[in-house]
Amino acid sequence: KDVLISLFTKKGYNPLQYQYKRFNCLRIRVNNKNLYELFTKEIEKLGIQNEQEGIGFVSGLLDAEGYVNNKKSTIEIVNQSKPLLELAQKLLREWQVDAKLRIKKDPTATAKMYRLHLPIMFKRLPHVSCKAGWSSLECSRGP
Repeated sequence: KDVLISLFTKKGYNPLQYQYKRFNCLRIRVNNKNLYELFTKEIEKLGIQNEQEGIGFVSGLLDAEGYVNNKKSTIEIVNQSKPLLELAQKLLREWQVDAKLRIKKDPTATAKMYRLHLPIMFKRLPHVSCKAGWSSLECSRGP
């Protein structure tokens, strides 16, 4: 924790840290376009090397950019980077999850945004459920 805070502060990223009560953990949040572009360009350049990296990538993307749309019964990931969401879509389709990529329609938005729609059943897959904090018994049972 201290190393990350120090590194982000030295780079001028102004990290915000707070206690996240829902999961009883410390969260470090950084809102910086340059840092975001550094990570996304590296991921787009290097790609995903194995399934574990893919699971971690999709899990992190869901944590950072995802939400549940109850009206449409979907999980949605919203981001400005079309290549990033295309990579997530490719991985999800390899896992037989029908992910659909669309342009987000918002007349008030200043930049073009994209939405990746996942069926709600996606949250029941073992590789995601275990990362989302379900008990090990539920993870071992699978969908």
